[in-house]
Amino acid sequence: MQQLAPPLAGATVTVMLNKKLPTFPSPGDLPRYYVKRTFHVPLGAEHLDTAIAWQSPFFGNAVTADLGLIDPDGHDMGYTIPQGASSGYGHFDVNHPTPGTWTAIIWTSAVSQTYVGPVQFSWSAERYVKTGSVSPASFNLAPGATQWITARFSMRVSPVTVASPSVSRMPAPTSPRSRSHCVRSFRSDPTADFSTAH
Repeated sequence: MQQLAPPLAGATVTVMLNKKLPTFPSPGDLPRYYVKRTFHVPLGAEHLDTAIAWQSPFFGNAVTADLGLIDPDGHDMGYTIPQGASSGYGHFDVNHPTPGTWTAIIWTSAVSQTYVGPVQFSWSAERYVKTGSVSPASFNLAPGATQWITARFSMRVSPVTVASPSVSRMPAPTSPRSRSHCVRSFRSDPTADFSTAH
């Protein structure tokens, strides 16, 4: 079991999308204005988080911004697809990012009209740290079968006293192969044993 450690590096900046920026072609000949920002992912980073947020109206036409990432070798690593045209938020992360200078491209995604205004761009680079163990670490799961797994990890003692262990169960997926890290039970002692069918 792993979790993200505190960031090795990161920043939050605000960029402005406006109709004086350069554009690139898009379906329907809709103008997509864009801005670029570079940032440096340090050596040793194992995970890269990026996100954008923009001012989205509650009513009226949908306006959307998108974020794309180019790695130091010039590879297109992907882009955000916000859930909902006016969600106001987009997120994209990369496992084992190449160290070096990355390029973020933020552009107007012409859904029904062009977004003009501020976009907050944030990024952080982290390492993974071990938080416990899962047994078995992997297994084959036949359709309709069930497999118990046990996760062990330490957690802070809550000031609230729990009188007895609380356990919940969930059915196993029916896919032919599954790897699980989901946990569903806990105890009140500092070292908790977690078990679930998944």
